[in-house]
Amino acid sequence: MPGSGRQLVGTPDGIGSWGGGRYMNSYVNHEISLSSGGSYVSKFVIDTKTGMIIYHEYTIDQQYNRLCSASWQDAGDGFPGGYFFTGEESSDGIQLAIDAQGNVTEMPWVGYYAHEQQISVPGFNGKTVIANFDDDGTSGPDLSTEDAESELYMYVASNSWGALTGEGQLYVFTSDEAGNVGDMSIGGLESITGEWIPVPEDVALNLNGDVDGKPELDSWVDDPAHDAFDFTRLEDGFYDKVSAREGGDPAMYFFDTGDPTLGDADYWDYWGAIYRMEWQDPKDPTGPTTLSLLARSEGPGSGWASPDNGDMNADGGIMLQEDRAASGWTRDEAHIYAFQRASDGSLMNTAGQLIATTNGSDCLDDTPGVSCWETSGIEDASKWFGSNSWIFDVQSKTLPPELAEACPECIVNGQLLIMKVGGEFGFDN
Repeated sequence: MPGSGRQLVGTPDGIGSWGGGRYMNSYVNHEISLSSGGSYVSKFVIDTKTGMIIYHEYTIDQQYNRLCSASWQDAGDGFPGGYFFTGEESSDGIQLAIDAQGNVTEMPWVGYYAHEQQISVPGFNGKTVIANFDDDGTSGPDLSTEDAESELYMYVASNSWGALTGEGQLYVFTSDEAGNVGDMSIGGLESITGEWIPVPEDVALNLNGDVDGKPELDSWVDDPAHDAFDFTRLEDGFYDKVSAREGGDPAMYFFDTGDPTLGDADYWDYWGAIYRMEWQDPKDPTGPTTLSLLARSEGPGSGWASPDNGDMNADGGIMLQEDRAASGWTRDEAHIYAFQRASDGSLMNTAGQLIATTNGSDCLDDTPGVSCWETSGIEDASKWFGSNSWIFDVQSKTLPPELAEACPECIVNGQLLIMKVGGEFGFDN
């Protein structure tokens, strides 16, 4: 790669971009476990006139475990100067904030759990609010419902500096109207009201040590005295940019990916869902909050399934990427689907529109050691490439033997791409 002079490793995932003018700066995670060497974060400088990468370096070089989804949050999102939010997707994972110069801030005060994503939710009076998505969950024939429980967390501080230095309070979402996503259904209980209960600092920081091999927070949120609301493997999220622009109440959208290996269909979400959360009082982020089930997948044979990463642009366009890693997947390819926000915050078409697919020879090849690709991190790139442009990546789950030998640290293959829906780029030659 230009700049680093090194082979680009594989398993690309979460993306966060910043900058203006001709050049676009992007951080990209490489989701590699510590047992396989550890995660990287690449920094790319992209010439938007040519679409070429002109510089690359590794900002993080194998110090952390499974850095997954990510986002860039800057002054418009409530974080002046800008930070790349990313975290370890492991049961004792830690959250990170990386600035444009590559300085890393660890954020243990937002809790130790499987960090999928952290986002800012602007619009609160005199408060900085960040939402944190726990992607706890495993798979296999012995899976229990406890293995797939994941929680939605929120950290509230007086300002962004307080959020970045631990001068705030961690909360977890709960509701008296439902206990988990299985209690909600399309055409049934589509919306519930919940609230946020504070997590003690010693529990968030795991000062008392692990309980049953996991950080204390994992058992604390399941205690009947606290009884946090359970999702089925929370994934990516993003705040409602239309509501923020129009001065509406703070709100966000997010996915859970579901798990088809769970045995009780009435209790859990098999193939994933799309949610919207809206706070009822911009002065009090811990007060009544509405959770709405917007759409639920019926499986890959019926349309979109197992949602993973996503993002929203300023016009209310939403992208959803699938993760076909779940067992029981009935098609080789993984898709990207587009949705449009309706004026009331719901989705105009809950089936979405198929925009892109990984359907290619690598997906359909039966060669040993080659498995299907999945689409991964995605981010609105309209600022650099025009309306309805997106930067995203894909992963191939296994390297062909000849590539694995040439680049053992790559783990799996992958690509970084830009996409313009309904138009052309017109790059300089």
